[in-house]
Amino acid sequence: MKNILIVSKDSQLSNVIAIFLKREDYQVFVEDCGEHAAKVFRETAIDIIITEPYFNRGSVNGEQLASMYLSLQPRGKLLIMSGGEYEGTYPFIQKPFSVEDFLDKVSEILGE
Repeated sequence: MKNILIVSKDSQLSNVIAIFLKREDYQVFVEDCGEHAAKVFRETAIDIIITEPYFNRGSVNGEQLASMYLSLQPRGKLLIMSGGEYEGTYPFIQKPFSVEDFLDKVSEILGE
């Protein structure tokens, strides 16, 4: 079973995403700030983090979180989701997205 960590300031979106991922037999962790998310991936092998590039909870944003995660788990995967533009280097999905497109993107990144 793959472990997925969702980090978003939008708890409603995170919870909906988590429901659909659990239906696909993923183990899902949900956090709303970078500090709490970092604690999760320090204690648990996370296969992919799904986050936003920027969020206003705590002192760690999505880009910083990605860097911290990859320094600990170099083979880790990331998916950035945003309703705005994203010019970064990580795989990206534009909000709003369909459940099907989202699940396809996660499977693609995980190589399934």
